[in-house]
Amino acid sequence: MGRFRPQGIFAALITPLDRRGRVDEEGLRRLVSYVVEKGISGVAPSGAREELACLDERERMRALEVVMDEVGSGVQVIASSGPCGPEAAVRLARHAEDVGADAFMASVPAAGSGRTIYQFYRQLSRATDLPLVLHHDPSQVGAFLSHELVGSLAETAGVRALEEGSGYLPYMIELLELLGDRLAILCGHEEAVLPALASGASGALLSSASVIPDIWVQLFRAVR
Repeated sequence: MGRFRPQGIFAALITPLDRRGRVDEEGLRRLVSYVVEKGISGVAPSGAREELACLDERERMRALEVVMDEVGSGVQVIASSGPCGPEAAVRLARHAEDVGADAFMASVPAAGSGRTIYQFYRQLSRATDLPLVLHHDPSQVGAFLSHELVGSLAETAGVRALEEGSGYLPYMIELLELLGDRLAILCGHEEAVLPALASGASGALLSSASVIPDIWVQLFRAVR
């Protein structure tokens, strides 16, 4: 996995906006400083899906640049595309690589077939050398991804970690049993974090870690 270490607690950072709806860069810097001080393992800028409708491509890039400038060494940065088409995802991934991010997280194309999803990640893997993180949320695509598809993505499409956002523990545990030696599993659902970690998940990627990072870090360390 190179320098990417998908282990521990990652904060899916909110992106503060000012009264004009622009990225509040100073507010974002304060947030990054806060979660880093509390011992977070990594951050995912613009990782809170609810706000992505408010951010255009340029703003997402600028938010990542601010985070990279503020975060310092020793903290992983997973750049995030949010739901978008393949062309935009490629542009965002190349920008993330240019500014020094450690990995790139892309959402599964909405209502895409298994073949469409596979081709999407293959296209990304050809466009960037960054390790890819698969963002899995069945509510976006209408179904759980098959174990075979996830395994293929891990083998041939540069996917090195999966943020499992469904909170459905049987599915996550099956992934850990079948693919845990090839793929890091990050729990993306607060209510499932403790049993997920106890079952062998590598860590968690959570919006609430922007608010209570110290509690999640304590929980992770206690389970370990």
